[in-house]
Amino acid sequence: GNVQFAGDQRLLSAANDGQLVLWDLSKARGGRPRLISQLEPQSGGIFAMHEAGGRVLTASKDGTVALSMLADDCLRPGASWDELHSGVIK
Repeated sequence: GNVQFAGDQRLLSAANDGQLVLWDLSKARGGRPRLISQLEPQSGGIFAMHEAGGRVLTASKDGTVALSMLADDCLRPGASWDELHSGVIK
């Protein structure tokens, strides 16, 4: 998995559960950030993530690379490429 800031008060997280999640740090309740948006899990779990310019790339254990878009506090699925590698992408 991975964690990365997406602006001043936004946090992106990706994990072995396969979910990509956007959090709002400015509206934390009880110490937990408020969930803003999330995408359906990628199979195999996410092992790597990178965000730049509103585009989020993730790579999973099954060799899949996925492109998602981040705009207006919403994550939207984009393209997905299966089996680009024969092993885990980190």
